[in-house]
Amino acid sequence: MKFKWNHKDLIDVDVLTIQECDLIFKLAKQMEIKLKNKKVIKETLKKSNVFNLFYEPSTRTRASFELAAKQLGANVINIDANFSSVKKGETLSDTIKTISAMYADIIILRHMDSGAANHASENTNKVIINAGDGSHAHPTQALTDGYTMLKKFRSLKNKKIVMVGDIKHSRVARSNIWLLSKLGAIITLCGPSNLLPKNSTSSRFPKYFIETNINVALKNADVIMALRMQTERQSKNLASSLKNYSNKYQITSNRLLLANKNCLLMHPGPINEGIEISREVANSEFSKIEEQVANGVVVRMAILQLMFNSNFKKP
Repeated sequence: MKFKWNHKDLIDVDVLTIQECDLIFKLAKQMEIKLKNKKVIKETLKKSNVFNLFYEPSTRTRASFELAAKQLGANVINIDANFSSVKKGETLSDTIKTISAMYADIIILRHMDSGAANHASENTNKVIINAGDGSHAHPTQALTDGYTMLKKFRSLKNKKIVMVGDIKHSRVARSNIWLLSKLGAIITLCGPSNLLPKNSTSSRFPKYFIETNINVALKNADVIMALRMQTERQSKNLASSLKNYSNKYQITSNRLLLANKNCLLMHPGPINEGIEISREVANSEFSKIEEQVANGVVVRMAILQLMFNSNFKKP
């Protein structure tokens, strides 16, 4: 397969075409087959330097990027901002310039501020991959979720995808709205009214449905994606109480019965069992949560390979 890629960075999925998304998924499938069968994987990133620069805690994203890069032969350097010169007052732009000067090829950035990935891109000619910036975007998680769904359904056209939880502060939700809309899905957002976005009125942003009644939202759903309460991004008392939230919006076995029989249950993690999802449901036959984690590795392998070999002309 001949790959053509013309992006310098991956800030969000809105810039990707359907064909480019398919390219990622096809390459990820190849990677998955090789990993499962213990086949030799071509070290397409050999002698490259990949920096994981994380300003926020992460288990899945950081570890999967590190594993993905190492599988492709890269040198991986992990930088925890809590133990870097950031604590001495160094700005994001200066940190990016410093890392760029260390012969970096790819910088993977997780940051608490929306727009941080775009700001980083403006301060370097190296590849920037957004690993989550504030409430703005998490493109590689959305691509992982899309890949997981397509392994089950092959096509998402007219599939009903219901996201339940703190949508307002979720970068995963925002990137998934972009991606799943491109793939033809019908999206319903469900949660307390103060944790939901306003109805989409922009002609540019994808359309979605708003529903505060979880029983109505889950009816005939093909995919249910539970999202955690992002207390670190909420103002005080935005959610009256976690107990009240779980009573009204937790995905339980009884509520799961409202969805289609072959429904997929997903969660990008980390899970707060007993709040957004019951333990029984999280460990049920419908759950694809652990598969999402595994898929995150191969999807990020695909993205790293495409970004490193991009046809984008760097200054």
